[in-house]
Amino acid sequence: MDRYYINDLSNDGNNVYGHVTFYYLAGGYWYQGATKSTGEFDYWNTPRVVYVSDTLKSWGTAARTGSKVCVQLGWPVPDSCSASTYASVSY
Repeated sequence: MDRYYINDLSNDGNNVYGHVTFYYLAGGYWYQGATKSTGEFDYWNTPRVVYVSDTLKSWGTAARTGSKVCVQLGWPVPDSCSASTYASVSY
């Protein structure tokens, strides 16, 4: 499960969202699982906590998430995102 604290501190009207890719360890290799998003939020200066989850795989021994937050700037400007952070757990 990934938890996002989403808030548009700049209060500029651009939507913000979280994006996560789940990975699972099996046989010494990381396999990419689901890629999910929090959906876009236009809550300007109103914080929101959003959870994104995926089901653990029975064939895996550990899980890892690659998470980032982004701001949607509108066409033709590409979304601007933070660097991804990674957290792992064994199960």
